[in-house]
Amino acid sequence: MTSPRNDSNHARIVIVANNRIGAGWTGDSSANSIDREALRMVSEYCTGIAADALLIAGNLFDSPAPSPDCLLFVAGAFADLRKAGVFVGAICGDGDLPPAGTASAVDLFARLGLLVDLDRIAVSDHFPLRAGPLTVAISCLPRAAKNGSNGPVLDGLDRRKPADIHVLMTHAAMEGAVGARATESAINIDAIRALIGVNVLVCGRSHTTSSAMIGDTAVVMPGSPFGAPSECGFVRLDVSAKGIEDVAVIQGLAREPIEIRIPASKLSEGGLTALKREVEPKLATGAEVRVSIAGRLDIESFRESGLAELSRWASKRCARFTVDLGGLRVQSGSNGVNSGESISPFDEVHNTAEALTDAGGAGNGTFTEAAELLLKSLRAEFGS
Repeated sequence: MTSPRNDSNHARIVIVANNRIGAGWTGDSSANSIDREALRMVSEYCTGIAADALLIAGNLFDSPAPSPDCLLFVAGAFADLRKAGVFVGAICGDGDLPPAGTASAVDLFARLGLLVDLDRIAVSDHFPLRAGPLTVAISCLPRAAKNGSNGPVLDGLDRRKPADIHVLMTHAAMEGAVGARATESAINIDAIRALIGVNVLVCGRSHTTSSAMIGDTAVVMPGSPFGAPSECGFVRLDVSAKGIEDVAVIQGLAREPIEIRIPASKLSEGGLTALKREVEPKLATGAEVRVSIAGRLDIESFRESGLAELSRWASKRCARFTVDLGGLRVQSGSNGVNSGESISPFDEVHNTAEALTDAGGAGNGTFTEAAELLLKSLRAEFGS
């Protein structure tokens, strides 16, 4: 680990994203899940190097409404950072962004004084952070108006601020970056190259940790603090009044993903029960499990296979569970052979998940009521 800095002319900023607290939670408050281990590692790193700030570029949690146990765990970590004098600022990502008009978990922590909600403060102008001898301006790109979870378009290229260093944050990917998908909005490279007055652009969407210089701007992709050995990590910035002195990628908590390949025929043979039988032996707290399904399947078998329910069930039993449908071809005909038009498996899974949610009776006021109850619990726990 890097030793604590003793140069009063510099400041250190740690940047992380996609902590996804709750991804490995099994309901046991003592569970030593990889998402919690990774946050402990980041927190201990910050205190160990006497960091001035920890910036979280989205997806602190794995859900817009985390469990009370997950909230209390994170609140404890942030309370320790506050005692150590480390500033914590955060924005929401696509995974923990609540519905429009409702509070987020980041809002709750901001009200408790455990962090600064940069989504609320730094979009219209900037947040002036005093980091050691330096003034760091932190601003954020607003989310797309049509859908708050989409990555924003980088407009307004002259973004000069009255500060020594300007950090611009967004939970979007950089165009062409590893982990950026073609279907998502991404920050245009030419626009980054034309930026004026931005020393650091933080793109939190990619799950691979990396950095690059684009024009005069350092683009930081903090990735995720846990995952595949070649991808996971977070980033440390050493800055001074002269600008960026060093960008260091710090290795995260590496776990080899478990790969499971299932032929499409298995979905029609036994549905959800058969899928659970294939997957269950590989599920464990802290594991990352990837299921690849390939082959051809008729639409009715696909709809009845229970993939959405499988994801909900398996995600509660491991740190991260993903299903790759890239090799699956769903045919609209009844026999899946002489049929014509194909449909999107993603759309079908999405629709099924929505139907399951509606069937569960989730009401509009549920999150607000939960937020108020959790806020009371957190205040009682930490005396805020």
